[in-house]
Amino acid sequence: MRVVLYADQDMEPITVIELSEFAVDYLNKYKRVTLPVIVPMKPSFIDDGDPTINGDVINQVNIYAETLIRKGQKYMILFTQDEESALLLKSCFLPGQRSELNEEMANFYAKGVLYALGRLGHI
Repeated sequence: MRVVLYADQDMEPITVIELSEFAVDYLNKYKRVTLPVIVPMKPSFIDDGDPTINGDVINQVNIYAETLIRKGQKYMILFTQDEESALLLKSCFLPGQRSELNEEMANFYAKGVLYALGRLGHI
């Protein structure tokens, strides 16, 4: 299920994410779910200048649901206080954005094929 995640304090949309069926069921039942977020390794330097690598850090994003009833229909609105970690969740596109994205990808593919054929001397 594709959902919009909002900031708890000001209701600003943070990101659009794809929730697993398990996470959606858990939200429906408990009105809360916690998602893990792996923060990528970052290089750091010790005082003597030798580079060292920190291990991956696992953060979490606590999401809670509130129910909005509009025209007799129930909707779950999802919020988090973990805004910085939420930005590290894998985001996805809204349905209205997908057709434009697909069209853009097709154009780039066609330009790449034409460029390659031109380099081979076929155009």
